[in-house]
Amino acid sequence: MSDRRSRDEKNNAVQFRLGAQVRTAALRALIDELIAAVVPSDERPIVITDLATIFDITTLDEAEVASRCEAHYGRRPSSEELSYPVWRLAEALGRAKPSN
Repeated sequence: MSDRRSRDEKNNAVQFRLGAQVRTAALRALIDELIAAVVPSDERPIVITDLATIFDITTLDEAEVASRCEAHYGRRPSSEELSYPVWRLAEALGRAKPSN
């Protein structure tokens, strides 16, 4: 049995442990900000998987995505960072964003 789930022997039901709601909400806000800043409105996804990269949700090329990130976050992400899952890229860029 995976570390994320356990079996309730009495009811023979599988129970899943959920991530901390506060962290999930914070990541969601960062992801929403990234998508609004980078992805054209006609390409905005309905669902994003945990493993999706920015290039799975937009047709923009690397240079344009990096340019839009730089305009919004004040720094240009590396090619390696752009290959991260969206949640991880959003977290990295959100940490680097200058305070208003």
